[in-house]
Amino acid sequence: MFHPFTENTKDMTLNEIYDKVSDLTKKYFQAHNPEVKQQIQTFLDFYKQEARIKEEKIKLEEQDQENGNIDLDKLINVQ
Repeated sequence: MFHPFTENTKDMTLNEIYDKVSDLTKKYFQAHNPEVKQQIQTFLDFYKQEARIKEEKIKLEEQDQENGNIDLDKLINVQ
């Protein structure tokens, strides 16, 4: 999803995303304006989706390590 006010989640850790979700959840319940709540919900959905994507990547990497699958891109050093 592209929104001009979203942060780049590529460099964010999973904990930072969870902190953002927690902060937005607090703001959602403090807001009384339905339009503001709708915008906050949009961001909540975005960050939750990003968290799921990062969790899945971590899970796949752990499974690859357990199964002995080694990513050759990390082994080859091309300078």
